[in-house]
Amino acid sequence: MKNSIFKIATMIAFLFGVAMVFTQCEANQSEMNSLDNLAVQGRNQVQINVDPCTCLAQNFPYEALTQEEKDALTFMLEEEKVARDVYAKMAEFWNMQVFTNINKSEQKHMDAIACLMEKYDLELAGFDNTIGVFLNPDLQKAYDDLLAKGANSVVDALEVGAFIEDLDIIDLMSNYDRIDNADITAVFENLERGSRNHMRAFVNMLDRYNETYTPQFITQEYFDYIISTAKEKGEGICDNCTNNGNGTCPNDGPNNPNNGPNNGPNGPGRGNGRNGG
Repeated sequence: MKNSIFKIATMIAFLFGVAMVFTQCEANQSEMNSLDNLAVQGRNQVQINVDPCTCLAQNFPYEALTQEEKDALTFMLEEEKVARDVYAKMAEFWNMQVFTNINKSEQKHMDAIACLMEKYDLELAGFDNTIGVFLNPDLQKAYDDLLAKGANSVVDALEVGAFIEDLDIIDLMSNYDRIDNADITAVFENLERGSRNHMRAFVNMLDRYNETYTPQFITQEYFDYIISTAKEKGEGICDNCTNNGNGTCPNDGPNNPNNGPNNGPNGPGRGNGRNGG
């Protein structure tokens, strides 16, 4: 987790160390409604009709966790909570549907990780589901700083959203070399797909304000790939695999590690393990 802690420190330095001036936008309600309609495309494609805990328990083998896998699950649970909690507050501040939609998706991300933790009887002692409360002090500071930035303006709030998804994607990708449990990998890949869709939504919204986002963690090539392609469709891990007869839950389409946008030696991704070149 040292790499993730370092990235959090980098994130904070970026937020307050780089001088950027954002246009203070006073959009009228009609304009806001138009933007909210655009935001629908950012809704996560994980539409789980099958109970995710049941699906993960029944369709993936039980494999003993390494310490790195335990650390990855507990860290990502709180990192996804940062996203959920920040978007909940941004929805309150700016009354924009994009934040409400993606807040709900982040809750599903947390639920999927919680299912894995339940399957492996793994607990995060002292975990508090209250908005804005975190065990990890670096994530607590990240939440506080992101919240303060997003409260400044609509553009700042959308920039925060793109920044969070940028960080989520790289942290998920950084785990593929450290985990080998099929169920954890499948969940993380599905979460990464959701984050790519969220990134598309925030960048499209920023474009309406004549603003751009420069990636801070993923490569420029991967970022360009994400924003130049359509939102990724799919029913999520569990609806893709129920009763498929072979005891596994393969992902479909772009979320398949063999078909994804990072695959191959020249792919646009970071190049680290299953999803990299």
